Amino acid sequence: MKNTYFDKLEKINEMQTMEDVLKVLEEETDTTCPFEELPYLKQEEVAHKVELLDEIESGIITDLDKAKRWLELIELVNEWAHDESENFVHTLAFDEGTVQIFSTYGEYQDQFDVDFVDGKLLLNDEPLKSFEFIEGEDVNSIVTLMNMIEFNITINA
Repeated sequence: MKNTYFDKLEKINEMQTMEDVLKVLEEETDTTCPFEELPYLKQEEVAHKVELLDEIESGIITDLDKAKRWLELIELVNEWAHDESENFVHTLAFDEGTVQIFSTYGEYQDQFDVDFVDGKLLLNDEPLKSFEFIEGEDVNSIVTLMNMIEFNITINA
């Protein structure tokens, strides 16, 4: 069975404790070959997971739901990176519990600040619901967040 984003999301949603998140991050960042020998996309995935692991271990991220959202974001960005029909490149940077998403589409680049506060995703300090992106979609989902970012980039590129 292919380990898709939705398979990983199911496992993330089953996590009950921060220890569950830490265990997954530790297992998935413990590579058997040297980091430099990993394929580029795997290096990106491992680097993002190491950053999240550091934020949790240093006590910056203590909220289980936030940790799970950021792990979900890493998984989605990684899956989309493997889709060769996508012309977007997203790089994540974890900064004091928030995530900066650096996105590129062709020659156009933009940066987005994302946070998860009181159970709500914030994009550039605005709750996602204030954007009313796609009627009927869960406006508090990582998929909606990334679709909004790519929509914004496409319009501005």
